[in-house]
Amino acid sequence: MDFTSPLRVVASGLDGPVLEAIVRADRPLTGREVARVLGQSSHSGVRGALRRLVAQGVVTSLPAGRAHIYLFNRDHVAAAHIEALVRTPTEVVRRLRQTIAAWEVPAVWAVVTGPMADGVATADDSIDLLLLRSDEIDEDDPAWRAQVESAARALSAWTGNDVRVSEFAVDDVERGIGAPELRAAMADGIDLVGSPGAHEATVAVHMDR
Repeated sequence: MDFTSPLRVVASGLDGPVLEAIVRADRPLTGREVARVLGQSSHSGVRGALRRLVAQGVVTSLPAGRAHIYLFNRDHVAAAHIEALVRTPTEVVRRLRQTIAAWEVPAVWAVVTGPMADGVATADDSIDLLLLRSDEIDEDDPAWRAQVESAARALSAWTGNDVRVSEFAVDDVERGIGAPELRAAMADGIDLVGSPGAHEATVAVHMDR
């Protein structure tokens, strides 16, 4: 799925992004303002999407001088479903947190990194998951391996995106292994469970290797 515009799941062309911009707005928007939000230099495509959305009743058009303003029709029977789609990235994170928190073999730290963490993931991007495990758990431990692979399959099923898992043991961190990935995760990642915690100082010390 395209995390930059979740409504593309059910709306083609500009209709999804235009509707999402209106749903997220805290006030009515003119067509030009919608185009500006979307970074569209041409307004014709935006106008066409607005006409279609008004015809469907999910967007209301009101005259405002020589222009029109547009707002989301929250009374529409589909409104709650549309808002739920807009919140899809948050729902994916919630599900992932719930799944990993229930692991029989707990992770020291689990975090989403990469394009999804940066809010720019599209359907062509992988979802990057970084895991930090205890030194007491071997990477080939059957219980650990099963839950990691199960979570990756579930995440791909929820989104349609490929899933890329990077994992390190605490001892790896202390030896400076995976420094770029860990540095990025600490700076910009979306925490799921745990944290570097007691190892945070060690992580910081070895980040510059």
